[in-house]
Amino acid sequence: MSRTPVLIISDNPNGSTGLGMIAREIATRVQKHLSDVCYVGVAGYGGDNENKLPFPVYPFSELRNLTIPSLPWIWRQFAGERKGIIMTIWNIAWLPWFANPENLQVKDRKDLKLKDFLMSEKFKLWSYVPVDSVGPNDRLSVHEERILKGLNRVLAYTKFGADAIDRTLGNDLGTTPHISHGTDPSIFYPRDRKEARKTLLSRIGRGNGVVSDDIILVGIFATNTPRKDWALGIEICGRLVEKGYNIGLLIHVNAMQGNWNLTELCLGFGLQGRTIESTRPLDREDVAWLYAACDVTLGIGSGEGWGLPLSESMAMGVPVVHGRYAGGTGFMPEEWTVEPCGWRYEGPFSNKRPVFNPDDWAEVVGKIMIPNNNPRTSFLGKELMWNVVWSQFERWIRDGLNG
Repeated sequence: MSRTPVLIISDNPNGSTGLGMIAREIATRVQKHLSDVCYVGVAGYGGDNENKLPFPVYPFSELRNLTIPSLPWIWRQFAGERKGIIMTIWNIAWLPWFANPENLQVKDRKDLKLKDFLMSEKFKLWSYVPVDSVGPNDRLSVHEERILKGLNRVLAYTKFGADAIDRTLGNDLGTTPHISHGTDPSIFYPRDRKEARKTLLSRIGRGNGVVSDDIILVGIFATNTPRKDWALGIEICGRLVEKGYNIGLLIHVNAMQGNWNLTELCLGFGLQGRTIESTRPLDREDVAWLYAACDVTLGIGSGEGWGLPLSESMAMGVPVVHGRYAGGTGFMPEEWTVEPCGWRYEGPFSNKRPVFNPDDWAEVVGKIMIPNNNPRTSFLGKELMWNVVWSQFERWIRDGLNG
């Protein structure tokens, strides 16, 4: 039986972004469990050319108005002249050229090659869609609607995302399927807090000291990007200090200076001498031990498609607080979420974002943190572990290949 080439477009799966990690997890399992019907590769944005994964990776760094000029070359390297599937795991708003190539403006030879390739009908267009916000009337934008209509198959991360897609397309709710990407139980499981604090500083290159048992360690695991509300997270920690808690803040981030100046925020909210900064890339095993050192974590995304730090923290037995909005709240206890006190709209697609009172968050943190060395139990349902979730993914992919 001839196998179908399936090329995933996402961030580089050898990197540390959420999209890249999701692409890696899915591609690894496609390679392992679906090799009878297809073979898989990933075209990954960013990173370097080193590949440690069991499937081919084609890194690219050039984006021109969000298009990927090298995509025709990547497809030839991966699949030759064969027909197949291209599946995106990317923000849907970035894909007008992909879903509606007839509208791609041709300015040079690269654009022409890309347009000819996209119009060649060599492949079906699939998308695994992260929806981290809605716009007015709880719909996606007209721009995103046009893109969705140009795709052959759409799968959402969450019910929040699926419902937003259905409202946008005028479907009955429940039409668009959704499957959560799983959490790996071989890495993210409850570990010993005391042991984690012995090795925390050495793991992140900050010496060989030990984090004291009496420190209430709040963890924030996020990138330094506009959608991650670092000002809110750091202000919450400042409020907890004002309330008399012996707070330490563990910051695991790609860079302290970026869209936010985290150093300045920590100084401004009175956290001098209370921060532990982790900025270098870590493997998932080390990240798991960082979670284990914490007593609570904060999910500071102003809307998440899913929110890996939320599910990972819960799997580790570490409670996490998050705003009551978008995909991240679908699997969290309601009492761990915070109701927005207002809303704002941002960006060219009028994304709806929540506004919060940091005191509301501080109150929830005070109720759910676990500042002791007692054995921990996972808070994440077994139905959200990869060994359970994968059967749903496999069925969805096989159905698409057979359709």
